[in-house]
Amino acid sequence: MRLLVILNPASHSGAASARGREIAEVGGQLGFDVEIRESCRPGHAEELAVDGVGQGWPIVVAVGGDGTVHR
Repeated sequence: MRLLVILNPASHSGAASARGREIAEVGGQLGFDVEIRESCRPGHAEELAVDGVGQGWPIVVAVGGDGTVHR
């Protein structure tokens, strides 16, 4: 199973980045094929999510603040 983690490295003074990497690490320990993608501008997380689904990622996790998750 594949797990795509999209994170905003600037969110919560970098805490979201650390949390996203923790999620990816646990996913890997559970046997998931994990990839992390970082957003770099407003709206980019949404683009990454749409691209990920288009590429067949069955699970997409957004890690960041309200803007990251609600997009």
